[in-house]
Amino acid sequence: MATERPNASSGLATHDELKHRFGHDRGIVRTFTVFDGRPIHADDQTIVEESVATVGEQRVTSVGTGRDWRIDVITRSPSGELLRVERWDMFGYTSGSARSERARTAPAGTESTVDDASIELDSFIISAEQVRSRATANEVRAAVHHDTAAAIAAGARDIFLDTISQVAMFRAQSETLIGDEHRIVSVALSMRSPICAGDTVQLMLDNTVESVDSDGLLRRAVSLSARVGGRVHSRAEVLMLCAGPDGGDPWRISLESLLL
Repeated sequence: MATERPNASSGLATHDELKHRFGHDRGIVRTFTVFDGRPIHADDQTIVEESVATVGEQRVTSVGTGRDWRIDVITRSPSGELLRVERWDMFGYTSGSARSERARTAPAGTESTVDDASIELDSFIISAEQVRSRATANEVRAAVHHDTAAAIAAGARDIFLDTISQVAMFRAQSETLIGDEHRIVSVALSMRSPICAGDTVQLMLDNTVESVDSDGLLRRAVSLSARVGGRVHSRAEVLMLCAGPDGGDPWRISLESLLL
C-alpha cells in the first residue's frame, strides 16, 4: 500500500490506518530511522509518499498482542530524485490483550545504567515549553506531547519529547563531534522510556567505530544515548560518511545506493 500525501511526512496517517484495519487501539515506535540524501531546502518542491514495507504476523509481547509493521515515508523531488526516507518500525496492539512476561537479563532496577566507558557530551533540562514548541514545529499533534493529563493517562510522568525532536537532538549533537567534510547518512533512534518535561538529560557518547569503504570514504558509526537519572531513555546510531585518507566527496554517493 502506497499513498501520496503532499506536504506531510509523519507516517502517522498510515500507522492509524493499519491500527484500524487490524482492530488495534494502541501503537508504539520500535525504531525510527531517517536516511538523508542531499539537503532539503525550505523552498524545495517535494512529493511525499507513505508506503507499507512489511506487516508481521500477530504475536504476544510484554505490552500486548498485536503486529509489527514498517512504514517508509519517502520524499522525492518532482524529477524523482530520492531526497529522504523516514522509516518507522512500529508495533500496533490492543489494550487489555494478552501480554507476555518481560524477559530480564539483569536484576530489577539495574538495566540500562550508565556505562563507565561512556563520555558525557552535554547536560540540560527539558522544559514543558520546549516539549510543546518542538512538537508544534514538527506538526506532531498527539495530546501526550501537549497535555499533561493525556501524558499521565498514557503512563508517562508528564508531557514528553516527540520522536522527530529526539532525532534532531541527537543529530545536532553528532554535528558538534565532526568537521565540515562529512555527511550524516542516517540516524536510527530507539526509545525505552519517555523524556519528560522537567527531566535533566545527559547526552552521552557511548562508542565510535570507523572503517574505510570500497569508495575510499571513511564510514563513522557513532552510538549516542540520552540518559535521565543515570538510566538510558533513548539511543541513537548515527552513520556518517567523511572524506577518506585519499580524499573523496561523501556527497557523490546517492541515497538509493546507500539503501541497497
